[in-house]
Amino acid sequence: MKKNSRLKSFFAILLAVSMIFQQSSLTVLATDDTYVEDATATPTPSENEAETYATEGAEPVAEKQEEPQQVQETPAAEQAQEPTEAPAEQPTETPAEQPTEAPAEQPTEAPAAAPTEAPATEPTAAPAEVTEVPAAPEATATPAAEATATPTPEVSASPSETPTPTETPKTSFRYEDSRVVITATAPEDANLPQDAEIKADYIAPGTDRYNAAVAAFNSQLSSQLGLDAENTEAEYVLYDVYFLTADGSRIEPESGNVKVDMSFKEIQKSTVDGDVVNKDVVHLDNEGQAEVVTEYVNTNADGEITSMGFTQDSFSIVGGVTTVQNVAVQTGSSKLSDFITGMTIKVDGKEISSNDKISPSARYDFTISFAETSELVNQGKHIQKNMTFSMPNNLTNWPESGKLYADDNKTVVGDYTINDAGDVSVVFTDEFMQQADKGLVKGNFTFSAEIKNTVTDEVVKITVPGTTIEKEIHVNRDVNLYTEKSASYDEKTGEITYTIITKAENGNATDVKIIDKLGSDLELVKDSQGNEYTLTVDGGTPTPGKFAVTGNGYEVTVGELLKDKTATLVYKARFKDGVLEKIRNGESYSTNNGVVVKGKNGSKDIISNEPSVDIGNNFKNNQWFKKDNAKLVTEGGKTYLEWSFVYNVDGKQPVKGNTVTDTLQDNEYTKFKKGDVIHVKRSDGVEFDITVPADGNTWSYTIGKNSGDNYTDDSLIYKYTFSYKTLVDEAKLDSLIGSVSVKNDVDDGNRNHPGASGSGPLTGKVPNPEKTFISGTQDKMKWRITIHVPAGGMKFFIKDQVRQASDNEDADGWNKWGWIDESSITVTDPGGKIDKTKIKYIQEKGEKCNYLFFGSKTFSGSDIESNKVNSEIEGTGVARDIIIEYETFNKYQNAAGNDVSYKLGALVSNTASGNGWESTAKGYIPGNLQVEKEKAAVYNNAGNEWKTEGNKVSYCITIDKDRIGLGTENVIITDTHSSSLSYVAGSAKLMWAQNVYVNYIHANRNEGEAGWLTDPTVTENGTTILKLDLGKLTQKYNGQNCVYKLYYQMEIDESLITSSDGKVLSNSVVVKANGQEAAGDASFDYVYKKPLFTKEENSKPSASNGYQAGFKITVKYTDDYKNSDGYLEIDDNCTNLKIDYSTFCVKQGEATLVANTDYNVVPTSTGMKILV
Repeated sequence: MKKNSRLKSFFAILLAVSMIFQQSSLTVLATDDTYVEDATATPTPSENEAETYATEGAEPVAEKQEEPQQVQETPAAEQAQEPTEAPAEQPTETPAEQPTEAPAEQPTEAPAAAPTEAPATEPTAAPAEVTEVPAAPEATATPAAEATATPTPEVSASPSETPTPTETPKTSFRYEDSRVVITATAPEDANLPQDAEIKADYIAPGTDRYNAAVAAFNSQLSSQLGLDAENTEAEYVLYDVYFLTADGSRIEPESGNVKVDMSFKEIQKSTVDGDVVNKDVVHLDNEGQAEVVTEYVNTNADGEITSMGFTQDSFSIVGGVTTVQNVAVQTGSSKLSDFITGMTIKVDGKEISSNDKISPSARYDFTISFAETSELVNQGKHIQKNMTFSMPNNLTNWPESGKLYADDNKTVVGDYTINDAGDVSVVFTDEFMQQADKGLVKGNFTFSAEIKNTVTDEVVKITVPGTTIEKEIHVNRDVNLYTEKSASYDEKTGEITYTIITKAENGNATDVKIIDKLGSDLELVKDSQGNEYTLTVDGGTPTPGKFAVTGNGYEVTVGELLKDKTATLVYKARFKDGVLEKIRNGESYSTNNGVVVKGKNGSKDIISNEPSVDIGNNFKNNQWFKKDNAKLVTEGGKTYLEWSFVYNVDGKQPVKGNTVTDTLQDNEYTKFKKGDVIHVKRSDGVEFDITVPADGNTWSYTIGKNSGDNYTDDSLIYKYTFSYKTLVDEAKLDSLIGSVSVKNDVDDGNRNHPGASGSGPLTGKVPNPEKTFISGTQDKMKWRITIHVPAGGMKFFIKDQVRQASDNEDADGWNKWGWIDESSITVTDPGGKIDKTKIKYIQEKGEKCNYLFFGSKTFSGSDIESNKVNSEIEGTGVARDIIIEYETFNKYQNAAGNDVSYKLGALVSNTASGNGWESTAKGYIPGNLQVEKEKAAVYNNAGNEWKTEGNKVSYCITIDKDRIGLGTENVIITDTHSSSLSYVAGSAKLMWAQNVYVNYIHANRNEGEAGWLTDPTVTENGTTILKLDLGKLTQKYNGQNCVYKLYYQMEIDESLITSSDGKVLSNSVVVKANGQEAAGDASFDYVYKKPLFTKEENSKPSASNGYQAGFKITVKYTDDYKNSDGYLEIDDNCTNLKIDYSTFCVKQGEATLVANTDYNVVPTSTGMKILV
């Protein structure tokens, strides 16, 4: 038995006391603590017991119910993505070619050449964070089966045979433009020809192609990219990467994977604030399927992607993606359902009501409205760029993708995709998000769908998940005639073909008649036989005929139509003379075409729905222009903007005689020059050139005027593509900072023909200014801007925005904008042109920002737009750096106009921007050190593992949760704990992390987001005090302070016995940082349960045992629990039960004790007393 100096003896007795009641028997079992087998049964609480007692060695019940507080081991699927170093493939060495002349003596049969194994190239595992991608990168080791040396087969060369020369496949590729440098290495079995080249097209954010790709990635790869977590947003840099042959054809590798490295010369600016928690490379194939193909992704201090690598066997859209957490622009919910305000349902263009009975075959048009309301804003909820929600219930056959519109139902504000499960992913446009930043926004999500066939209710309820919005559709389950109508237009003949399909639902219909109503601006077209329509019933032979003209319209008699059978009526019409001209000029017109079908079911009249088609609207809403953004090209040492646009895009109307005008926004970088060539291509293949008539910002062309633009018939319909270039004045770029976009508009002078716009991006040669956080107090933060001024000076102003990181704990969570302390502004200008008197400060509360304007011209007024134009820094003939420093107040004004201080320890973000440039710095307000202590279910390090189980409990202390910094002195931990706890030597492990969400699993991966530090030093280990020296904690991640996590384990005294409720073991910690005592503290109470005894039911009443119940009591005790007579005394209450004493027994270990010698049983009024 185990001994303890504090106890005279320590033993456990197993009482196996068997008693049979009228419906019960009792077994009492006692054993010493080394007898484990008897304690293996799971305790089952009896009916009268309120407490479950855990046996020795089992986890206490309360602990089993606790959720683990640490992230568990990485799932196998995730681990599989980690880089695995594999042996390099062993090359086979081929023997040198044998000489032609044979030796004097040769054996009759030459032995095969022995295989020679070449030494393997030492593989280099790719680091998780690659800092530089070489121009010709080494191959990255990839998982593979172990390679073995392959013997070279014996080869006999025949002098008469000459091998046919074949082209060696190209394996090395390089591409470079103004934005990116790409290198690629392909295996020979990819069979890429020597004339092949790798190409890449940048896909700009906000374009339709970009938004569609982002929606696909977010919906298909949400969990892999870490977008399932709270407050996360993915930011993408997208390119279309592909291989081209000399003839311009795209090709794919035949087999094998091509390794690609991309290094970005022009880094795409990040538009979100927060911590990068995941980095990947993603690929979208031509079928719309997304996948993760990451080799590596590198980012700069602002979380912007600088380079990336991937390996792929097919090429299309590929991109780098960073997942950002705690994003400032994403406060509140990412669920669009939080913003949904209403839903309308229409059939045949009419909103349904409770009085309408709709066909079960009907297709419904839904409009779901959403809005960012002031109430939601006060809750800290804002529209985000990427949002999700679920489709309404009971629907099917919805579109896979579509557009979201502003509340005018015309302006596109986003794209959506819907998967088969009805999950909707929304990506709003950049323009819409800019409007959202300025104020409240709203819009509509529109789609069409049908009711599921499995839904057979007469009243179908349609609800929007996540909202209280519900609509009822009353479905017609009676005999019904459901009708659909469609129209198509033939541009060559000018004829409109109408198709009407009617179906008998839920039963047979007789006396069926189709009554069509033709608009007054339309006229019927007859065939050569004078027939006006064809009618097909139940898929039979089409029957021609003529309409019966009545006061109701044009009638056709169908007769009987059986259940689920259809009748199809087809006829043609055309516009009357001059109608298209009326539509084109915006005049009123009558081209609507409706239909109704009537019939009978017995004596009951049946009237169908009344669908209609207005073909004239197709021409009214015709897309006239399409214009893409310009591309920057270099030819003959000069730089051009290359433009193009399409006129009469939909090609629905003749355009001869229309005049197209192209206008450049007034700018100083590019103009039209007299004689510039504009190449025109017509949709019928005709091509010709026109020229710009004069220098300036505009030119025009009248369709059909050029000799190459001939028309044989003025009614012919063509669409036109115009392509041209404008020369860029590069000298102007020498003094341009950041970038500008030159706007280009096209129109044809008709107010009913919407024009189009594009822009040409130009990047200046002046480096962007740099923003730096210098220091902070609880009242102010100090910042620096370094401005790089070219020799000739430049136009320049600063828009400055400062705010506390988003905080939803109060009503002002989002709108915490701060201001510059004007008196704190200082200037250092080596050229002596700018001092504080030459800086004009304006506080713009509408935009919630500060402006700094430069030069004497800006002092004339407070108009911001004119000051932007006039603000400039004068040149001195040499380039120089100007340094501006200033402080911002750590406070903001709430809606009531009262000053409110920022929270201590909060992160403050300061963004300076101007024309085409932006720079951000961040700093923490000094505040109280935030410390948290919690139980750790498990942690491991360097192959060792510590778990909370049995009498061991593990802890995790998170230090500096708000990342305010811990100073430059050693950090000391003082742990005050219960005397029943003692430190487990060697268990203290310390790690750094980029944020509080990262834990020991990430540190073990060594992927750059966390890592282990030197083990703490134990400086004191007493009965109730543990002191650990953590050393100097000054780690930085992306320029910001890190969070630290200390793991360690404590052991509970094995002699500790508790009540059934357990015992609270207290444990509190104080952190000394930066030389300050009690800088931060936290505590955790652990409830430990190791009760003296347990009782369980070991046999249940049944017919086979005469309805007797058996019980077992297991007792663990020491001499401390004996009574004054030296007995262990157990009272067992068995009210209303009769004990069968013949079944009673007591065991100690395996030995059965003797009744009346080793123990006694004494009946009592409430049961029995057991004395051992």
